[in-house]
Amino acid sequence: MSILKRKFGRSGPELTILGFGAMRLPGFRTGDFEGHLEGAVQLLRRGIELGINYIDTAQLYDAGHSEIAVGQAIQGVRDRVIISTKILPNLVSSADHFLALFDESSERLQTQKIDIFYFHGLYWKQFTGQFASMGLLKTVEKLRAEGRIGLLGFSSHDQPENIGRLVDTGAFDGMLVQYNLVDEANAEVISRAGKKGMGVTVMGPVGGGRMAGTGPDFTRLVPPEFGDAPALALKFVWSNPDVTSALSGMESEAVLEANVRTAGKFSPLTPVGQTEVAALKKKLDKLKEIYCSGCGYCLPCEENVNIPGIFSLLICHQVLGAERYAKDMYRLIGVLPIIPGRDATACIECGKCEDKCPQKIHILDQLKRTHELLTK
Repeated sequence: MSILKRKFGRSGPELTILGFGAMRLPGFRTGDFEGHLEGAVQLLRRGIELGINYIDTAQLYDAGHSEIAVGQAIQGVRDRVIISTKILPNLVSSADHFLALFDESSERLQTQKIDIFYFHGLYWKQFTGQFASMGLLKTVEKLRAEGRIGLLGFSSHDQPENIGRLVDTGAFDGMLVQYNLVDEANAEVISRAGKKGMGVTVMGPVGGGRMAGTGPDFTRLVPPEFGDAPALALKFVWSNPDVTSALSGMESEAVLEANVRTAGKFSPLTPVGQTEVAALKKKLDKLKEIYCSGCGYCLPCEENVNIPGIFSLLICHQVLGAERYAKDMYRLIGVLPIIPGRDATACIECGKCEDKCPQKIHILDQLKRTHELLTK
């Protein structure tokens, strides 16, 4: 089945609209990388056989084992695949250290050239501070001159206005940001990047797994002509003409083949379809507000409890039916930069958040309930 391709920015290669995100390779979550390496390689190769030509990984994923799996999977078919990897600026202490880390990634990927290299999780504050002081842009330009990097990009979880600042620097050929049916915060900055001729790849097109659930409150709202929730989520992202490719973390051949079928049949949402999706989003927002609207008026919390983040995971569990995702992410509160702060056990029940909540949610009880639900 043929998958539509889009050019990555003005000067980049053509990427399939469905990219293989190698962050969630099968079995790697267990930590038994060697035991699951062969299966991960086979799944990646199956994706290439089915027509996917873009694979994204990162040095941080699975302690480098994701890069190892990708490196093995592309042997013999390197000319058919566009590879991207990422290095976290927080881990870099100097330009020489960055070069050493880059060499490690290249060795694991068994390739002399990284087609698209992203600075991983870049924040504007980093870019103007540590990043600039180490001269990392000059270091990357040296690697490009040597033919070891094709295009330069960044991934980011920063605020949209700060991502816009990174876009406006003109230093990057593309970016990787979150964008999906239930989180359109980056819509404007994606449009800005498109107008500047940048490639745009999207992480979390199915909400990081949130829309892969089977929550009856959500799935019953999806019009039958859209298929299931994940298919609708992917179609929504691809219907944005400024999106080059959506990266999906596919842990099984069944999910891979379903996504490839969706990509193979893709056509942009019609005006009627867009109206139906807008109506769906309004209904979904009403359901979500039963638990929390995410306004953030409850903050700051003196104990740094991430109240909106915790309630967002409750919504994932109760409304979207993404139980596994909600539980996995709850365990990672304060561990990953995308979900900072502390979990519900840090609450001292001062009640100040309830006084500030415009919806008058019983936050203290809701926090206890959420903790019990997500730690079962």
